[in-house]
Amino acid sequence: MSMSGKKLSVIAVLVMFVSVISFPAVGSAATVTFSSDTTLLLPNGVSLTVLGGSLVESLVVNDNSSISLTFDTDTNITFRSYDVYVINSSTGGSQTCVPNGYNQVTITTTSGSGGVTVDNPTLGCNTLASGGNTGGGGGGGTPVVQQPTTPTPTSTSATITSSAGGSATMSNGAASVIFPTGAVTSDGTVTIEPQTSFISPGAALGVVGGTVYDFAFTVGGQTVSTFSQPVTLTFTYDNSDISGLDESTLGVYYFDTDTNQWIEVGGTINAATNTISVEVQHFTLFGVFGQPIVASGRLIKLACAANADINDPCKSVYYVGKNNKRFVFPNEKIYASWYSDFSQVEIVSAETMAAYQIGGNVTYRPGIRMIKIQSDPKVYAVDANGSLRWVVTEAVAQALYGSAWNTMVDDISAAFFFSYTIGADVADSATYNKETIRNAAVDINTNQVL
Repeated sequence: MSMSGKKLSVIAVLVMFVSVISFPAVGSAATVTFSSDTTLLLPNGVSLTVLGGSLVESLVVNDNSSISLTFDTDTNITFRSYDVYVINSSTGGSQTCVPNGYNQVTITTTSGSGGVTVDNPTLGCNTLASGGNTGGGGGGGTPVVQQPTTPTPTSTSATITSSAGGSATMSNGAASVIFPTGAVTSDGTVTIEPQTSFISPGAALGVVGGTVYDFAFTVGGQTVSTFSQPVTLTFTYDNSDISGLDESTLGVYYFDTDTNQWIEVGGTINAATNTISVEVQHFTLFGVFGQPIVASGRLIKLACAANADINDPCKSVYYVGKNNKRFVFPNEKIYASWYSDFSQVEIVSAETMAAYQIGGNVTYRPGIRMIKIQSDPKVYAVDANGSLRWVVTEAVAQALYGSAWNTMVDDISAAFFFSYTIGADVADSATYNKETIRNAAVDINTNQVL
């Protein structure tokens, strides 16, 4: 903001609600400090978390969804994908991958620059393309793969005949198939292969049991994918498998390899036996998904232990949007622009929380406060859907927020600036009616056009 020769002086105490980013004085080593986990929503919709304790000289999220980094002597930064997307680092690093949990890369180097990209929707544990386990060069990093704590059932197979049909059932009973007589024209083998790494169904659909199943039928080594008559698939679940899900919304879905999307085929639910069955005439990857119980517009968080630290992830509060995704409050001041207290926050299970993909960051409620970023001297008024409008003069700022206007300015981290867009300047207070704008933003769903 140009203030007609007057120096703009804004002091803002930033108490991070989900994450804290501080900027040391010039001359220190790493410039950006992530003192707790910070979720970045890339322009392509992929969410990536920078773990608390990470240090880096600079971090820029680019329009093409890549991340540019510069390093200093004490750089140590970890990127984690809870969607288990492949993370590529141009300077290498050490990797830890937990199937159906997360994939992360830690970069520890002393100088230079590099970049990070996320292969979407490529899932799984990747070997880093270049760089060493530490430092800025060397051979390729070696991923460390941690197995799930609960062993995944092994595959099962059975012989199917054209004259009598047949059936196959997983050893734990989680998935089975029945072939009627005449469903296949030749004798062959049916196989059911459980999968714990797969493309997310999205839209906040929870995956029952965290597992999908690859059904295949082969005759003489050749795959047969379609059948003369419908075959019956049955999936069995227990109460823990559907924790946080509305059982009445369960449905069987298949994965369409042409569109890389999950397609619902329906199914008949038997709540008494905890089963769902469906008839199909083709084989591919199948899974049972359901909608989480929490409704749109709710505030949710995890339960905290009595001794939980202030930076514990259980302290984070999320907004559930109409698009069935959860939205992050980057700091407590943004939360306070929408809510006066925490009385509406609901405790949910980890399973329910995990069922909601990160949809993005909540932006300031319009008309409440003005904002600026550390790297930009301009002060902005906030309009609908995160549109920032430069308040051109001090006189305009006074007309909007009074003589103490400078106390109505919050400093936000440049890491969250991509959540906003730049709108028309406010050169005249008549072009920005903060009461009208604030009243139009009745809730976050409305403001962010969800």
